[in-house]
Amino acid sequence: TGLLAWAIRMFLNNRITMSSDDQKEPPTASVQADNTIASDDENNKKQAVLSPLPLEWTKMGGTIDDPSPVDIVRYPWEVMEISPNPEETHLTIVGTAGQKITRMGSNLKDYVSPNLTHLVFRSHLIRTMEGLAGMKNLELLELYDNMIDELQDLDGGEGGLPGAGLKVLDISYNVIRDMTPVSLCPNLTELYIAQNKIKSISGLRHLKNLRKIDLGANRIRVMEEEELSGLENLEELWLGKNKIEKIAGLSKLTKLRRLDVQSNRLTKIENLAAQVDTLEELYLAHNGIDNEGAK
Repeated sequence: TGLLAWAIRMFLNNRITMSSDDQKEPPTASVQADNTIASDDENNKKQAVLSPLPLEWTKMGGTIDDPSPVDIVRYPWEVMEISPNPEETHLTIVGTAGQKITRMGSNLKDYVSPNLTHLVFRSHLIRTMEGLAGMKNLELLELYDNMIDELQDLDGGEGGLPGAGLKVLDISYNVIRDMTPVSLCPNLTELYIAQNKIKSISGLRHLKNLRKIDLGANRIRVMEEEELSGLENLEELWLGKNKIEKIAGLSKLTKLRRLDVQSNRLTKIENLAAQVDTLEELYLAHNGIDNEGAK
């Protein structure tokens, strides 16, 4: 019995010793772990003392407070040298990057020739028509590709000038919703108001000298006979890319040579009897006209 008890004690002692040794981590592993911890501590310390990026690096070419190009006040005479020389009759300024007019200027007439006949401010950031009242000889006004939302200052001068003297008005690629003020330009021969937000044709009924009208890419639904019937000298009518459902209002347009009503909502070719001898070009593509509607 004493021998058996001694053998059991020896067996248990050996197991305890082996178990204790198994739980010990190798010295190398311990050193590596210590190194890793130390390395992480060092990285954390380095990250903590990193200075922030210079503020100007985050501005991507401008400051947060930089105004939008639209909000910068820039007049025509600041973009290009303008001469009031009476012999100058044409002024054309086409916008380029960083050199776009935002204000025409209420005193524009003081900077231009008193005999100016052609004024072109194309591809700028102009929102308001102004400074036209004193231009007594103006015949062509082009404000193509701007941000104008209203036709203004066309009759601010004596005798309804400059509107009364205008022969060509191009206000395409703006955001105009009401074209009624074109009625202030009774001597127009060409009118361009394409790519705006016009929903109805208006202001045309007394413009008997018109030969060309471009109202393409608007929101027009009806070809108003009351507005079109008085255009007895009209030769070209461009109404493509609208929402027109029916060809109408052309019964008195006996000189019409070109008619564009493509990309509308037409289902039938109709009401063109008055143009049977004059019409040279008719654009009907991209409508809903089938074989039956084409008869």
